[in-house]
Amino acid sequence: MKVTDVPIIGLLDNSEGQMKKFKMAKDDIEVDSINNFLTKWQSKKIQPYRTTEDLPDEQPEDYKIVVEANYKEIVLDNKNDILVILFNPNDELSTKLIKEFHEVIGKLKSQKGVNENIVFVKINGTKNEIEHLEDKNILRIPALFLIPGNNKNKLIFYSGNINSEDICDFIENNSFHPIERDDL
Repeated sequence: MKVTDVPIIGLLDNSEGQMKKFKMAKDDIEVDSINNFLTKWQSKKIQPYRTTEDLPDEQPEDYKIVVEANYKEIVLDNKNDILVILFNPNDELSTKLIKEFHEVIGKLKSQKGVNENIVFVKINGTKNEIEHLEDKNILRIPALFLIPGNNKNKLIFYSGNINSEDICDFIENNSFHPIERDDL
């Protein structure tokens, strides 16, 4: 039997009110290894499995593409305000929101040195499960939210009209750092 023919053994755990997935190595499915996997899970010595894309080879100039592996570095390990769009690339509403997201970037990042304390982040919500976002009550994709520079555990969700002007107002009213706008 080839390794690719071996089934995957996984465990779904909802004991803490949040669904977590645990995945056993598929090349080691023996009774002893299954018992070892369950023992490690019970003693919380294994990390949950999360779907994630690989790190991007290059980052766009105006925004960051975030996956589980670079979330901490780009979002948490600084004092910047972070505007995040969590999207589904196959969804019409996500496509419309992404277009407005890019217009907002154009309005707020048009001059070098202006608004350097805001970082724009795109996360493909269909391919990336981010640990820090698991318990944040994100109910739908697409989602647009601001993480203020002075409180990285706070997500302020945008629920207004999908247009760049209203999104700029949202950022201006909720960011920790002052925002300068070209359109004023």
